[in-house]
Amino acid sequence: MAVRAFQLSEGLMQDGKVGEVTRQALDRTPKEAAKLMRGATASMRAFQTSVPDTVILVNLPSQTVSFIERGKLNFTMRAVVGRPSRQTPLLQDRVTSVTINPTWTVPPTVLVEDKLPVLRKKGNTGIKDAVVYLDGVEVVPESINWWQVTPERIRIVQKPGDDNALGRFRFNLTNGDGIFLHGTNDPRLFERDLRAASSGCVRLEDARGMAEALLETEHVSTARLDRMLDRQEPQWIKLTQPVPVRFVYWTATVDDRDAVRLHPDIYDLNEDPVPAAMPDPTGPTSADPMPPAQRA
Repeated sequence: MAVRAFQLSEGLMQDGKVGEVTRQALDRTPKEAAKLMRGATASMRAFQTSVPDTVILVNLPSQTVSFIERGKLNFTMRAVVGRPSRQTPLLQDRVTSVTINPTWTVPPTVLVEDKLPVLRKKGNTGIKDAVVYLDGVEVVPESINWWQVTPERIRIVQKPGDDNALGRFRFNLTNGDGIFLHGTNDPRLFERDLRAASSGCVRLEDARGMAEALLETEHVSTARLDRMLDRQEPQWIKLTQPVPVRFVYWTATVDDRDAVRLHPDIYDLNEDPVPAAMPDPTGPTSADPMPPAQRA
């Protein structure tokens, strides 16, 4: 009961277990708490000087994504962000288009570190509905001796559908790091307090809700969205007005009950807080519907 009461006071999942985030909160000293709040306050002050009226806000320590529309909070949802070894970078960017029923091309890091070892050991990718290409030609994975194949010759593409790693929606950004927002085929991660588990991209708890909010100005009704989902093939909708996205690193926030919430310093950046205000990205106003790398 005491653990659950403490978790309630900290805004954590009330499972009664002393997991990593609960342990960090229990061990946190008043001095450390003050440091988290000071770092967040400084970053927020810098952020306020350049924040647009409409913006998607990705806070990495709280592992949440908020949509602020015309200066008012529309919604906040849980998110999965990059693990410490594959950190989500602090970016200023914009959503230029939405992909419905996306494919997923396994990015180079995931291919080398995760999927190629599986190919060599088992002769398959371990990915449902995946197509494997060798030197640009589709092959039967079990027919290839992958120990003799170098990674740059391989491309793995997962077909659209409920099993796709990106879920049913991808929100395309303009950065050259292959970072974007998307859904997921594994919602169980959203039940955790610590959700730093992706390869850099940001997974959304309610990707459809985000899609409906962004596509409202494009006059895409829920009925039309349903029809597009039923087609089971990739479709792109370009946003007439790209929506700014800001990635921030705030280790303290205030919730809707005016309570201060402290968040884990997942990337150990609080020693040297990173400024939230950076120059706006340059480049084209529309995103290539197939980013150069697709991280999940």
